[in-house]
Amino acid sequence: MRMPEIDTRKLRDIKNQIRYLSSVYTPEWRFDEENPDVGTALALIYSEMFAGTIKRFNQVPEKNKTAFFNSINAKLLPAIPAVGYVSFGLAGDQVTGIPVKSKTQLIADVDNKEVASVIFETANDVYVTPASIEEIIHVNGRHDFISSVCTQANSETERDPFYLFDLNGVNLQEHTMYFGNSYCLNIKNGAWIEIELFSHNQNRTSEEILHSFLDEKNALWEYGSVEGYLPFEGAKIKDGKLLFYKSERQPAFAFLELNQNESYYIRCTVKNIRPFENLFLDKIHLAAQGRNIVPDAVNCAGVDENINEFFPFGEKMYLFSDIYFACEEALSKKRADIKLSFDLNFIRIPIDLEISDPNINWKLIMRRSDFKPDVEYDITVEDVIWEYYNGSGWARLFPENDYHDVFSTRDGTMGQHRSIDFTCPADMHKILINSCESFYIRCRILKLNNLYKLKGYYISPYIEGPNFSYTYSEEGVLPDIIYTTNNLVEESFSRGDLKEDNKYFQPFKGIPELSSALYLGFSHPPNNGPIKILFSFADAIVEKTPRLVWEYLSSSGWATLNVVDESENMSRTGIITFMGPRDFSRGSLWARNYFWIRVLDVDECYSDRKNPLQLPRAKAISINSTQAYHLETRLAEEFLSHSQEEGQLYTLLHPQVQEIEVWVDEIERSEPELWSEGEKKGVVQFVSDAQGVWQKVWIKWQEVEDLAQSGPDDRHYIIDRNLGHVQFGDGINGLSPPVREEESIRIQYRTGGGEIGNLPAGAINRTNISIGFVSGINNPEVTSGGCDQETIQQALQRTAAALKHGYRAVTASDYEALALEASRNIWKAKCFANYNWQGQRELGSVTLVILQKDFQQGQDFFSNLKEQVYKYISSRVSGNIVDLNRFYIAEPLFLELSVKVELSVKDFDRVFQVKEAVENRLNSFLNPMAGNFDSNGWEIGKIPNRTQILNSLKDIAGISFLKSVYVTAFMEGSFGRIEADLEQSKDLIFALPLAGEHEVVITVEEKR
Repeated sequence: MRMPEIDTRKLRDIKNQIRYLSSVYTPEWRFDEENPDVGTALALIYSEMFAGTIKRFNQVPEKNKTAFFNSINAKLLPAIPAVGYVSFGLAGDQVTGIPVKSKTQLIADVDNKEVASVIFETANDVYVTPASIEEIIHVNGRHDFISSVCTQANSETERDPFYLFDLNGVNLQEHTMYFGNSYCLNIKNGAWIEIELFSHNQNRTSEEILHSFLDEKNALWEYGSVEGYLPFEGAKIKDGKLLFYKSERQPAFAFLELNQNESYYIRCTVKNIRPFENLFLDKIHLAAQGRNIVPDAVNCAGVDENINEFFPFGEKMYLFSDIYFACEEALSKKRADIKLSFDLNFIRIPIDLEISDPNINWKLIMRRSDFKPDVEYDITVEDVIWEYYNGSGWARLFPENDYHDVFSTRDGTMGQHRSIDFTCPADMHKILINSCESFYIRCRILKLNNLYKLKGYYISPYIEGPNFSYTYSEEGVLPDIIYTTNNLVEESFSRGDLKEDNKYFQPFKGIPELSSALYLGFSHPPNNGPIKILFSFADAIVEKTPRLVWEYLSSSGWATLNVVDESENMSRTGIITFMGPRDFSRGSLWARNYFWIRVLDVDECYSDRKNPLQLPRAKAISINSTQAYHLETRLAEEFLSHSQEEGQLYTLLHPQVQEIEVWVDEIERSEPELWSEGEKKGVVQFVSDAQGVWQKVWIKWQEVEDLAQSGPDDRHYIIDRNLGHVQFGDGINGLSPPVREEESIRIQYRTGGGEIGNLPAGAINRTNISIGFVSGINNPEVTSGGCDQETIQQALQRTAAALKHGYRAVTASDYEALALEASRNIWKAKCFANYNWQGQRELGSVTLVILQKDFQQGQDFFSNLKEQVYKYISSRVSGNIVDLNRFYIAEPLFLELSVKVELSVKDFDRVFQVKEAVENRLNSFLNPMAGNFDSNGWEIGKIPNRTQILNSLKDIAGISFLKSVYVTAFMEGSFGRIEADLEQSKDLIFALPLAGEHEVVITVEEKR
């Protein structure tokens, strides 16, 4: 509250009064400021002096107020140092690691007229290890879920924050099994494929599992084609086997390459692992059954015939005439039962030879009887041989000469149906006949009846509708290769593996641990220590978080990793610190080969999809990180003690003292027993010569607020941190340091602080000294929290509030004032009685909502501020509120307001100017700290409505007509950004406006 003025007269009021009085007392003299005479000049000088006197008179209450606060020893609070995190890197992977001690000085160059650089110091020791986090894998066994959360490749580039323990990410988990067979699955037409699964001990798989395989919710069966993997058209179970039907309408099986092995493949993809987790298989038998398959080609005498009807040996047969039947699908089925069927007719074709009969006795005149009629013969096929190509030559298809008379006319010459049944040879090979390379069988004529007769007819076979069929009458064939993929790991099993006795495998494997876990894969073992990993989160979690357990992969399995968790179970930005064990072991998990640390959600709180918890949202995860403060350790200063005069005062070389230790040499005071006890507590230090004789005994003295309560034997001192003044007692109020001829006072201190330490990310980039192979120094986030020294006006307000509340929180204003005392990084605070931290009614509760100055940095910075304020206020409130957990500190709920404005201007030259002015006005008006009509910001819980936003734009120059304003509100929920109802914003009692993305639609009025 501003102090009221005693005399409100201003310079103009004094001049007006002189003008009035002069007209009354000296009407002959005219007081004219424009053309002053000597009297007017004197009057003007007098009025200026009198106005200055009034101004100083009005400052008397303020000076009295200041004097009063000085009398009660009110002081200006010193500057506050900024704090942040820094990360270190190594020059190469070959370096084993470099220790970086606490208080190592780091440098950030700044663009400031007063200073060129800012000094930061590390807060803790850190061991810079060559280990880097290559990838983070999220695994949830209960939901059979695996996802890659983050890799080193995308962590080095800018990326959006990512959720940890998120079940809505891309699930990389797959359970697939591929069967590959290069001949049994060579299927182009319609066919049934049989799959017989033998579980452990060579028993058939149970009907229950078979039915689970055919349930679309559990599994999907597909075959590989040129169009990709396609589902079968039909499926059923018969005689303990799985049968799948590929129709003629579907594309053929394609010869595909999988893991450098080419074959025809069937794929089984399991969607629900639960029915198959305990399935172990000894063998898998494949079989196929196809019918009415038209040959690929029919070749006779080197000519490709019409496949549907043809003369197999030509119209006029001759010895060793042959016919080739090509059918890759059927004839590739080694050891399958093959049937070639066709309709057979015989066509009579006359022998067309004009040769004189040598048996006729030719004369000039001949009788009829001299001409004997020729006997006509039928030339027919008596024997044929069936052959196949075995890679070296043509071999017999039937060792016992079966089907040698298939083209004989013994059963007539019309409407015959013939079938050739045989077992497909195991050594069947492809061969190129004409332009068609395929599997062939051929039939050759070995014997013809009446071959050499010259008169008669060829009884030539004529084939119609040839087709092949195949089936496996006995057990099927083993796959050439089996591939399985589970938990991102691929395994393969060859035909030789499946032939071995007592050889079995598990085709589908679930995740061993059911609990949700993060697996951190390291390139090198993070040995030694202290190892520090910074988890930087975009939001702080105010709800109760699950208990997390840390483990590492050792040579004997998973072992407990003892950590110091500053992130409080990943609820806020913080550092995880541990001593790296020596028995780290490299292991292959999830198809990655790393050194592993995992974080287990042992209570499975992140596994509940129905009642999800707020997830940690990480911005970055940085190893080799530690906290750094805007502090600089100064060289210790030593002073000679003055005489025993009152108020011994010593001035340090550097002001803005943040930390200080004062040591006094008291060797002349003989207290060896007390000294020994003090040495254990760290408050006594001895300096001895070569013979072990004490030369100095440094005693650490204690800082106090003032010396009024100090006794003559109390080792106390006071300090003005802003000026760097250290003052000791006079022997009455506080012990006086001993007077000696050499320095007996040693002061060690650190200085720093101020807003200059609030730096952007990456500003801290070097050290003042070389540290081995350490390189790549940077602060991955902004440094924040730095505040300048308190002003006099701030100190007066703070001290006045302290007199009112007496350092006890009773009223709402007491809570708000104490919050501002706790940290100068708070812009404003508001107390809500009978409301909890979620803004819901809760009797007996108190929630303090605070707006930090650097609120743009997010909730992870707010959590540190919250802890600081809670610690300061909790000791100054009613114990019941704290003990019953009814005292809350919350951040305002920021509503991001995106405004769409439609307006018109008079000409085109004003479009850009007006658009920029509207956007700037909206951003400034909606600013929570400097917005509103009075530029004093918005009160917590007050959100501007559409009319207020419209009124804020009316006075912008250049707007001809303001048509409409539309406002859309967004808020940050537990699981991301959501739209909010602006009409119901009054129910959000913690809300504050925030400028979002605006849209300005401008039309130009037409000139008439």
